[in-house]
Amino acid sequence: MIVDLKNVVYRSVATHGMLFNGRTFTGGLYGFIVSVLSAAHDVWASRIVVATDSPPYVRKAQFDGYKGDRKRAADDVLVMKAAQTMAQIRGLLALFNIPLWASDGFEYDDLCAWGVKQYARRFDRVVALTNDSDLYQLFDVPNFCVHRGAKGVYGRREFEREYGNITTEQWVTVLSMTGTHNAVPGIDGIGVKTALRALTDPARLRAIVNAHAKTMERNRPLITLPHADLPQDPGHRIAKQTISIHAFDAYCSQYAIRPTSRMLEALDELSRAAV
Repeated sequence: MIVDLKNVVYRSVATHGMLFNGRTFTGGLYGFIVSVLSAAHDVWASRIVVATDSPPYVRKAQFDGYKGDRKRAADDVLVMKAAQTMAQIRGLLALFNIPLWASDGFEYDDLCAWGVKQYARRFDRVVALTNDSDLYQLFDVPNFCVHRGAKGVYGRREFEREYGNITTEQWVTVLSMTGTHNAVPGIDGIGVKTALRALTDPARLRAIVNAHAKTMERNRPLITLPHADLPQDPGHRIAKQTISIHAFDAYCSQYAIRPTSRMLEALDELSRAAV
């Protein structure tokens, strides 16, 4: 299971923003633990990897507006709490020997895509813990799925129910028309439904491509995963987890977090699966 650090942390901070131990904010850490262990329990994870973004992004050099909306939308308190949480999480990752993947200039999506393709043959299933729809382009890997937190597991079957029987390459085409959440603008007036209809109408699709070739040509390399400039081997590896209920309990006690029975059950399952 490849965990999207920033995605899970920011959701946890937003959900548990009022949890403190004295003056120390602990809500993000608590939410992170709950989210990761719940997902690990759901998918019977035997290995966990955490991956994160490392700006400045290579995509920024290709399109200056890339993620340009993030700074404007940032909540200073939320950002501060997230930074505190990530520092706390590093100690937890070290405790369990969970790798933290980061490559200068690249993002979680890139590292996840690389990891899926690298390890898909080794494991029965590779799972991304995130709610990022850009990763749906990896559904050409049969044993890949996304765990979307409270929304549960989302795989190729669920994707086809929502969007039809389209190829992953066609999904990239859809995103190149609609734009993405990373402030990559799409074509005015074209949403997902319109883009999907265009895929079934060759004449209409040709007309869109011809009229908006520059936009789609700009967007495609920004959207395609992993990014073309990511090294073929960025040097990241998985590791056997070192799970100890006693060590986990001691770690949580630093922050006055009381492990729940569900947390301990998930840890026990992870410990046995990692053998």
